[in-house]
Amino acid sequence: MRLYFNGEKIGEKISTEGVVVFENLCEGKYSGSIIAEGMQGIEFNIELGCNETKELHKELESNKKECCDGVIYYVLKDSTDGKAINEAEASLFMDGKFVAEKYTNGDGILIFTDVCEGKYQISTKRNGYKAFEFNFDVECNDTLEITKYMNREEEEKDSCCTAILKIIIIDSETLEPIANTNIVVEGKGFREEGTTDSEGEVHFDGLCAPREYAVIASIEGYITEDLGVGFEKCFTHEKTIKLIKK
Repeated sequence: MRLYFNGEKIGEKISTEGVVVFENLCEGKYSGSIIAEGMQGIEFNIELGCNETKELHKELESNKKECCDGVIYYVLKDSTDGKAINEAEASLFMDGKFVAEKYTNGDGILIFTDVCEGKYQISTKRNGYKAFEFNFDVECNDTLEITKYMNREEEEKDSCCTAILKIIIIDSETLEPIANTNIVVEGKGFREEGTTDSEGEVHFDGLCAPREYAVIASIEGYITEDLGVGFEKCFTHEKTIKLIKK
């Protein structure tokens, strides 16, 4: 029997008359597995309170398959801080054929049991991390412990944040500037509001590139205009918007 806490194996014992005792355990959530020759392995979760004693009763089923009692302990950790990664999806393939799919628990662990001898591949993915896959062999009734570190997806980096957006609002019929028009500019991590002056102009600075922004122009008596403005590089972009009267 093996016992894990926070993704780390803290103990491994062989039962005596079907009993295993782990002592001096701290308060928290644990996971573990029970493997016996000729039996199907199982995994479990248990939570202990402060100085609490619990009894866990489990029954194992016989496994009569030849060379199909293999077990894979698969642990996933963050490559940056080493913390366990939960809810990662791992798909197991044998000779290119799908075998099983499981998700890591709160300790970043999942266990494939009843694994037959052969050549395998595990494909792993999780939101916010780069997906990857790897190959390995399983011998007859082999038990493998595999620990992998997942790399976080890199966020898109801006090359600069000195772009300027100049908005000019005019009447679509008279082409006269419209003062006091409310302008909202939104983008990733950016939101600012402004009002056009007597010349129908308003400026926004500190915009980043490459980046897309949404521009919303509204004033009473006119149809609200909603459009996008993109910056490939940091420069001053001048945009004239013609508003249509209602």
